[in-house]
Amino acid sequence: MKKIFWIFVLVSILVHIPAINFPLATLEDESFHIERAIYTTEILNTIPIWAFMLLIISLIISIYLLYKLYNKNNTLFLLSLIPLSSIYYYLVTYFATKFNISHFGVLDYHNLVWLVRYGSLGTLTYTIQLFTFGYREWAMRLFPLIFSILTSIYLYKLILLYKMKDGHFFLL
Repeated sequence: MKKIFWIFVLVSILVHIPAINFPLATLEDESFHIERAIYTTEILNTIPIWAFMLLIISLIISIYLLYKLYNKNNTLFLLSLIPLSSIYYYLVTYFATKFNISHFGVLDYHNLVWLVRYGSLGTLTYTIQLFTFGYREWAMRLFPLIFSILTSIYLYKLILLYKMKDGHFFLL
């Protein structure tokens, strides 16, 4: 069964290799993710390092507190996500609006619809990529490759969990 695990990983890598150096698509989701990461890097470049460190520490503490709350009371955890996500989307929209006005002189809300469409994990991963590797095609596709490998590992574990002794995978 270990051979099948490596086949899953190999397939997930081989699927991404041909497209890793393709030019970035300008009118698709990929450019919206990158644009959102550019907004985040612009915001992070304007704040002092002590404020950035304070932001990181508060983020780590809030994740820890949310984890503790999740283990203690699921309902309260889910209710706390509503104001937190509202604050997140307000801040992203506010700074993106300020960035558009200061850099382009115009505010077009139709171009900012993607701000509420995608979650914060994509923004965080693309921002880390921009900070680490700069604006390169292969770097923008690095985290999708990593998440694809992690998904293949999860799928392998899921198949092992539901595999029956007689060789069938799922009980009908």
